[in-house]
Amino acid sequence: MTLKHPYISSFIFAAISGIVNIYGIRHFGLVVTNITGHFSEMVQVSGEKIYPILGFIICYLLGAFGTFSCFLIAEKYQQNKWKVLPLFINLLIFLWFVILQNSPIYLLFFAMSSQNALGINLSNGSVRPSQITGVVISLGDDLARYFFKIQENKPLIVKSFIIKVFNMLGFIAGGFIVLLYDSYQILYLPIIFYIVLIIKQLINKLI
Repeated sequence: MTLKHPYISSFIFAAISGIVNIYGIRHFGLVVTNITGHFSEMVQVSGEKIYPILGFIICYLLGAFGTFSCFLIAEKYQQNKWKVLPLFINLLIFLWFVILQNSPIYLLFFAMSSQNALGINLSNGSVRPSQITGVVISLGDDLARYFFKIQENKPLIVKSFIIKVFNMLGFIAGGFIVLLYDSYQILYLPIIFYIVLIIKQLINKLI
């Protein structure tokens, strides 16, 4: 199962991550779409202050572990219903945030890690919604292979490059959306996103 329109899908997946990223920064003072900075922060703190950071990291790990596990189980037993489970869980997390408006930040770490894993699984690794550092490095790799590697399939390199550009643009666009409309109601966009994905998955016509 792969995304049928990788450029659009890359942009939308990344836009949702960009929305949640800026929402987390403005409302919780935390980056929730990656944990690189939190590892650095963990080195600088001591005592009880380390426990919340460990919680962020563990939740991020569990999000990826759960989603990758569901896809592997689905592949092993030929039961696609397992692929819908991470979508439902993320949908419930965002519904919880909208309804209660004051939910544990740990849930966003779980959801964003899960979303990265979903993007990777549904695109055969070409879409990485919030891993912008890795996307930029991959862009450099694409450019180097395009100009200097002999006997390389250049149309595929160009396609890969464009997908990554859409990935970055989507992430930026998602952030700007939150700056223009900074309210918990902005999380209705991830909710709509996951509802659409669930419906399309259930009818086996993924975008």
